[in-house]
Amino acid sequence: MLRTNLATRPFYNERIVHAVLGAVALVAVLVLVTSAIRLSALFREQTALTAAAQTNEQRADEILDETAELQRVAGTAELDLLAAASREANRLIDQRVFSWTEFLNRIEATLPNDVMLTSLRPDVTDRVVGVQIGIISQSVDAIDRFIERLEGT
Repeated sequence: MLRTNLATRPFYNERIVHAVLGAVALVAVLVLVTSAIRLSALFREQTALTAAAQTNEQRADEILDETAELQRVAGTAELDLLAAASREANRLIDQRVFSWTEFLNRIEATLPNDVMLTSLRPDVTDRVVGVQIGIISQSVDAIDRFIERLEGT
């Protein structure tokens, strides 16, 4: 039987253990300091965002008050005038939506050599575009060919 007490044997690598424990403690302190710095930055950012949010809410309230004041001041007559102007603008936009360039290109492509275009009169009403075309030719057959080509497109 062994009669040696292993607890009494000297441990010769104490320096390595102290170095490892010191390195772990240093890393822990660095993590703690880094976390404290980051926490401080986050608190400052939260304070700035809270102040910006309060400023934006105050500005929104001011804009709502101004809008209510403008609606109160502007009577129904002005709103009716504005609505009429808006309808007129929409009507003009609808007229512009029709592609005259494409229309004239189709006419040019279908127009025979012995037919001459004399007039082109548009009529735009309620989203419907009508066009009266005046042409002249020496033969009725040429006019018939032109009409057939237009109908074909």
